[in-house]
Amino acid sequence: MAEHGGTPADDDEEQVWSWGAGTDGQLGTAKLQDELLPQLLSLTSLPSISMLACGGAHVIALTSGGKVFTWGRGSSGQLGHDDSLSTSLPKPVSFFDDYVITQAAAGWSHSGFVSDSACLFTCGNGSFGQLGHGDNMSLSTPAKVSYFLDKNVKMVACGMRHSLVLFTGNV
Repeated sequence: MAEHGGTPADDDEEQVWSWGAGTDGQLGTAKLQDELLPQLLSLTSLPSISMLACGGAHVIALTSGGKVFTWGRGSSGQLGHDDSLSTSLPKPVSFFDDYVITQAAAGWSHSGFVSDSACLFTCGNGSFGQLGHGDNMSLSTPAKVSYFLDKNVKMVACGMRHSLVLFTGNV
């Protein structure tokens, strides 16, 4: 196997690589530049990652313990850090400190999260109602979508300006 900027992983060693447009910090390399070849991310401060989702220019990473890290463009609050700042390194979403998040999705400029208690949370650009809160407000902190409080939310999908949810029966 050819090596490109890093060492191939052992079977039990987890690695995350990124490449492409990077001007909003979405590659997680701490650099604001495009990368033509895959770059190994230095994730020593990140616990084991179980899922990744890419939005327009932001990334969501879930750890195997249900914690949430985001990075990239945050101009619409899509990172969930209670601000509109971008970040070029993975940053924990402190809102979820008391939750276990099992699934997440990244839209163009919004994000959705599903907890182990089957609740849906969204944040980011709400201009088209894509956050599901009954208005077109944007949010920089995740908020529970009350419309699905009595449902067993299993999965969320976020598109450019729309969202979908999959649920099974009542709780």
